[in-house]
Amino acid sequence: MNISYNGLRLWEKASVDSRKAAELDGKSVKAYYFWGRAALQLGQYGEAFSVLRRLTSSLTDKRLTIAGEEIPDYLCRTISFKLLEDPVITPSGITIR
Repeated sequence: MNISYNGLRLWEKASVDSRKAAELDGKSVKAYYFWGRAALQLGQYGEAFSVLRRLTSSLTDKRLTIAGEEIPDYLCRTISFKLLEDPVITPSGITIR
């Protein structure tokens, strides 16, 4: 439901929904992202900073490894951290999914 609240710009409902999702699953990247985004839109900058800081600290702990080899970040999806299928890397270094 949270994605719908964000899309409809119902920030208060999105904030409540995201907070509940983060409490249920403390590892949910999307829950923290949407919670922080809703807090920003509501002008709750302290809460947004705190939530997004927790999100970024949890992201640094996630690294995809295959057969013991760490996969570079630019070959992984930004939210799910799954391996990109058929990525295209431009000469300037931008990865297109």
